[in-house]
Amino acid sequence: MKKLNTVSKKNILSNSRKSNYFFYIILAISIVCYFKVINFNLTMLDDAIILQQKQAYFSDINNVGSFFTNSFFNNNDGYYRPVLALYFLALSIVAPAGTILLYHLMNLIIHLLNIYLLSVF
Repeated sequence: MKKLNTVSKKNILSNSRKSNYFFYIILAISIVCYFKVINFNLTMLDDAIILQQKQAYFSDINNVGSFFTNSFFNNNDGYYRPVLALYFLALSIVAPAGTILLYHLMNLIIHLLNIYLLSVF
């Protein structure tokens, strides 16, 4: 009985180490592939609309209530993203206007955090 418990504990530990190696490999590949993104400029897709045209809206803390009741771009488009709006509000508080580096760095950190969460769960 003791041998069986010892063997199963060894298997659990070896599987845990394998999953840790897999996590670190995926993490390293992601950092290598996406680290160049930090120095990129804004694209002319959603970034221009969100970060330039709606900067005043997302940087005003009085608009937090409207993040949960209105659509992201206007009232009729069905693009409901309150967490994204809160994310832009937090970034506008921390970073001065026009700091593109922090936006890209935070996106990279969020993606790396997602890798970690996927490896844990």
